[in-house]
Amino acid sequence: MAHGDVEHFRPKKIYWWLAYCYDNMLYACQLCNQSFKSDHFPVGAPRMKGPNVKPSATDAQLKAIAGKLAPDPLDGAAGLPLQSFIASASQEAPGLVDPYQRAPEPLFAWEADDVLKEVKVAPRDSSTAAKGAFAAVVKFCGLNREDLRRERHRSLSELELCRRVFEDPAVPASLRQQAAAMLRAKMASDAPYAGMCRYFVKAVWKLSLP
Repeated sequence: MAHGDVEHFRPKKIYWWLAYCYDNMLYACQLCNQSFKSDHFPVGAPRMKGPNVKPSATDAQLKAIAGKLAPDPLDGAAGLPLQSFIASASQEAPGLVDPYQRAPEPLFAWEADDVLKEVKVAPRDSSTAAKGAFAAVVKFCGLNREDLRRERHRSLSELELCRRVFEDPAVPASLRQQAAAMLRAKMASDAPYAGMCRYFVKAVWKLSLP
């Protein structure tokens, strides 16, 4: 819906020491990031604490704690600073799903309304994880805002047309193959609304594509 951002999953205003941590950076929708998430980061437990850095710290002192400031998997043979960061991060019980640690797609479903011509995101099931993730993305990412609901429906309409062509035995094989290719393209990781498309193709329609 807008140009992309490279955003800080844990906001740098709160987690200043993670400002240059690669494992705290994600690609994000500009509107979702700037208009909704901003500096919000809900947690269900006490927040992790940053390293104690004095204003008078020398370059040598800063270098000595570099792994704590920006943990990197290449720091040390076993990536211990990064593993320590991951452990501390998980203890916060963050409300938003960290895609580095858990695939978010299985937590969400998509509900189409052909009368209102919109598609809403919804929890995949009644589990605490799914309901919590759903509440967080709606509140802090705006994933059920009106413009997104309507754009999803337009994309779903195109997906449905491809499905009908693919499943119709009366359609020439060459066109059915093209429809299958278009379905696969819409499910590709770099395609708009790919998660929604995969949900309908795999979970709802249960299509088996060649």
